[in-house]
Amino acid sequence: MKITKIEVQKKHPGRYSLYVDEAFWLGINERVLLKFALFKGQSLDQALMDQITAYEVESKLYQKALNYLSFRMRSKQEMTTYLKKQAKVLDLPHQACDHLLTQLESEGLLNDQVFAQMYLDDAQHLNAKGPKLIEQDLRQKGVQAEIINHVLENYSEDQALANAHTLLDKYLRTKSKLSLQAAKDKAYQHLYQKGFTRDTIKRLLAEFDFQAYLEDQDKVLAHQANKLLAKYQRKAQGYDLKQKLYLALRRKGFDNDRINDWLAQTPIFENE
Repeated sequence: MKITKIEVQKKHPGRYSLYVDEAFWLGINERVLLKFALFKGQSLDQALMDQITAYEVESKLYQKALNYLSFRMRSKQEMTTYLKKQAKVLDLPHQACDHLLTQLESEGLLNDQVFAQMYLDDAQHLNAKGPKLIEQDLRQKGVQAEIINHVLENYSEDQALANAHTLLDKYLRTKSKLSLQAAKDKAYQHLYQKGFTRDTIKRLLAEFDFQAYLEDQDKVLAHQANKLLAKYQRKAQGYDLKQKLYLALRRKGFDNDRINDWLAQTPIFENE
């Protein structure tokens, strides 16, 4: 058997059609062509044809890996999980995944140290994530703790404060009707969920100008109190109603004096 024609596939750049004894035999990737140094007129036996066929299937797995990497860099664990799924579809043994992982590492396409640093750069500069959240993300992606700790050294406290401030500014723009205390409590919880350390959050909140985001607190209290009054009036009255209102407003973070002032000025409680 001989290769009688090698033809470039017009619709698939980088792929070739092999013709053996004037009949189409197999479509192959350029890697396969170079691996076996195939040429027109070359003689083929069944053993060599089997090797070419097997390597072509493995090359498809390699191309899938490159495509997976084209969107963003991947951790070794992410790539391993992906390749195992693809190898199953292509009916390849798990050894093919191990071999390809080693090849990707040798080509510099798979490196958890580089991946972790790139992930950190994007997370802190583009997404304003806190260091604890970044650490959690990298752990879930299978990056070793030693590597995570090393790259997180590049996340400065100044950057953490700046990111936390950016997130808090955005968050509070929709919370103008909160009490001051409720705003502080929710701000703390929000930033903690975004991965910032307790120390960073406390430093920021200590100097943050909450009043610039909140409406006049007497007006806010009156708004909240009137809503609660309409709700509780259906089932309570007199002292019980007053106590329910007082406790509900305290839970919303309003201070004792401001609540008592509102209650004293509300006609329904004049005789209480």
